[in-house]
Amino acid sequence: MAAPLPAGAASAPQLPPILRMPPPAEANWRMRPEVALSVTATDNSAYAAVEDGRSDVIVGLAPRLRFYNRGARVNFQGDVSATALHYTRSTQSNKVLPQADFALQANVVEGWAHLDGRARVDQGASDPYGPRSEGPTSVNKLTTRSLRLSPYIERRLSADLAFLARSDHLWTRRNGEFAATDPRRDAYEEQQTVRLERDPLPFGWSGEYVRQETRFSGDSTAGLRLQTARATVDYALDTQLVLGLVGGWERARFQNDEESDPLYGIRGRWQPTERTALSALVERRFFGTGWNALASHRTPFLVFQVRSFRQPVGLPNSDLLPLGAASSVAELLDAILTTRYPDPLAREPIVRELIDELGLPEVLPGPTTVYSDYPQVQTGTSLGAAFLGRRTIASVSLYERRYRQLTRSDTGPSIDPLLASDNKQRGASVEVTRRLTELTALNLLLRSTRIEGLGVREGEAAREKTARLSLVRALSPKTAASIGVRRQLFDSTGSRDAQETAVFAALVHRF
Repeated sequence: MAAPLPAGAASAPQLPPILRMPPPAEANWRMRPEVALSVTATDNSAYAAVEDGRSDVIVGLAPRLRFYNRGARVNFQGDVSATALHYTRSTQSNKVLPQADFALQANVVEGWAHLDGRARVDQGASDPYGPRSEGPTSVNKLTTRSLRLSPYIERRLSADLAFLARSDHLWTRRNGEFAATDPRRDAYEEQQTVRLERDPLPFGWSGEYVRQETRFSGDSTAGLRLQTARATVDYALDTQLVLGLVGGWERARFQNDEESDPLYGIRGRWQPTERTALSALVERRFFGTGWNALASHRTPFLVFQVRSFRQPVGLPNSDLLPLGAASSVAELLDAILTTRYPDPLAREPIVRELIDELGLPEVLPGPTTVYSDYPQVQTGTSLGAAFLGRRTIASVSLYERRYRQLTRSDTGPSIDPLLASDNKQRGASVEVTRRLTELTALNLLLRSTRIEGLGVREGEAAREKTARLSLVRALSPKTAASIGVRRQLFDSTGSRDAQETAVFAALVHRF
């Protein structure tokens, strides 16, 4: 029996089978164990130069457990897995690559005190200018562990007045085979925020104080400390458009220098419909012009999100900073399904089932992290988009990111060239999944990335291209098999070019 569509949607195209099922009943506790077995035959197991390539068969075993527990005041969810890789011809070292993501949201005092927490274990590239294989591999891997705790008080003091006091703390640890120029240091970040805001009816205002600090182990001079006070006056031209003026001051400490500077700017928010929104903040700050802009639009079958920003950072790709558009296919599909299933608790298992059934990617490709020994200005633009049709699902990811040494607007760079990490990155990815039958789907991935050194590293660059074609078939409601082929090309100014061709097969069973 098909789930009823909202009013006005009766003429929409027929939905995929999974979306025609009614949403599952909510459960306080859910567990989803699964195990995946993969076999990959590659002609270049190390993704090395062509003349040094050695063929091998890689066997991977990846148990995984996903769970969540929802209560009246506490939500807890987790996703933990480990991929054990065995090279049957011993061309590379066997390795176990762990990954985990745990998230907590707690309502400590109803309507007042809250606690957010997140613990993650990720696998990234140890050498950002080295190859990053699309398939399972132990080459060029570095494990990053992070823990974030965020207690906060959030309260609506009246119908039009809101108060927020939040304290974010983030610890980052890394281990693995580091690149020669990597600082190899652990980091601690914190951000304290206090804000009082009145809604524009039609006049509004806000006062905000933010303190940010990044510290590295073993070095107290390489971090960044910012203290910013802002006051904003807003005016609602109508219910859809709000414009405001921003003024304040900030005190910045980095590279053994501390100074205070004024800041000023404008901000605006436009929401012509419930499906379309645009917000932007542009300010003149101590390092020049900074901004943060976000545009999003969704329909029952299409969604896109675009973000552009320029901001100072002590640590690239920090969890405490808004760094890009949607980072996962799950976020995009969740936005598309908002009209059909307004309840987020009902949408979540449907999105999860759709991703599992068709073997869709978990994360949209993004820039690699290049750690530096100094604060930087980060400038970036990214786009995430997804299409959900009757038989076809497609996702697109585009990004550009620049990192330059943080300086005041009237000074120039002053770093040791041996430690320079300034860089520019670009990337594009398209993934299309076409349902051939009720049980079979065809998947195509095309991806291209490029990283270039800036400043004293001008001329150093690496580029990678990947193509993958696979066929996924459901053997039972809980078991799926896939076969496919991939081709990867890598060229770099710092090493010899590499290429790889591989065929693979995988079997996934969910218990």
